[in-house]
Amino acid sequence: ELDEPALAAWANTALPILIETEGAVLLEPGRGVDRERVTATIRSAFFTLVKHLHSAGIVRVRAEHTDQAAFKHIAIGGAIDLLLTDARGREIVLDVKWGGDRYRRDELEQNRHLQLATYAYLRKSKDSQSRWPPQAFFIVQSGNLIAQDASVFPDAEVAAPQDPAGVAALWQHLERTVQWRWQQLANGEIEVNVAATEPTERSTPPEGALSISDTPDGFDDYTLLTGWEDSA
Repeated sequence: ELDEPALAAWANTALPILIETEGAVLLEPGRGVDRERVTATIRSAFFTLVKHLHSAGIVRVRAEHTDQAAFKHIAIGGAIDLLLTDARGREIVLDVKWGGDRYRRDELEQNRHLQLATYAYLRKSKDSQSRWPPQAFFIVQSGNLIAQDASVFPDAEVAAPQDPAGVAALWQHLERTVQWRWQQLANGEIEVNVAATEPTERSTPPEGALSISDTPDGFDDYTLLTGWEDSA
């Protein structure tokens, strides 16, 4: 609800504190240019984000909202970057990324935005009518807001999904995939999809599951299992 001068004053106070508490490496000698670049990028993105919130009629913002829900026989949870509520009482899930416009656009077009879908599932589980909330990415470096349609954010960059069923279909594919992988784990089988390995008949997902990439995951959390790159 603040006007632009008030927002600017808030940013002038908040950004130095943010750098000190979350980015102290930028305060090291010789990092002045990097610090100014990062600060300018965040400041510009902040004002752009507020404009998107205004145009969407957002009346409530919850940052880093933690949530949990039942999934099959386990509980899953996470922290939603920005959980928004518009004037109609509709919730929207907004995930903030530093960069990667093309990558996030591809995720939405190919209906493979699993992180966003998981956040949406957490909120759907709390909705008495079991509705999927709209989802979108906000990219800090570019200031772009990317969504599968412009129904919430009129100024969004639209990445229309190839599957019109959208997130509901994605979640069905995920459930089928998880069931398949859980059964393999129960049998003591773990597929390690990295360079120098070859797929077998057990690498083929069942019908209705997500496709499995032929290349290793670029966000590998298991390097002790899958191996360091040659230059490490």
